[in-house]
Amino acid sequence: MKTAFSIITGFLIALLLTGCASGRYGREVDPSFVQQIERGKTTKAEIQRQLGEPLTVTTSPQGEMWRYSYSGGLAYWDMMAAGLTGSLDPASVKVQNLTIIFEGDLVKDFSFTAQGK
Repeated sequence: MKTAFSIITGFLIALLLTGCASGRYGREVDPSFVQQIERGKTTKAEIQRQLGEPLTVTTSPQGEMWRYSYSGGLAYWDMMAAGLTGSLDPASVKVQNLTIIFEGDLVKDFSFTAQGK
């Protein structure tokens, strides 16, 4: 009986600690860096030096496309609890997407969206 109590107690403590951690995916993009990106001037090396490896790299008729994404905010259990009570605030989750299209080594075009906190 004492062993079962210890196992249940350990499980509940682990569950509570997991609920305190924030859920994150990807790497945050500094909006002030995005403002410095210049079409026809900023290079792949400059982007990679500042942001690291992109999440995805694809090739299309437009050129080579690099994508950086980030999402972070509430942990899974916090979202579940908030969803069940109807109190989930969309602003509590931060989402960023940066897509860069290159022509050769230079930025041809890019788009950046951000929402949340």
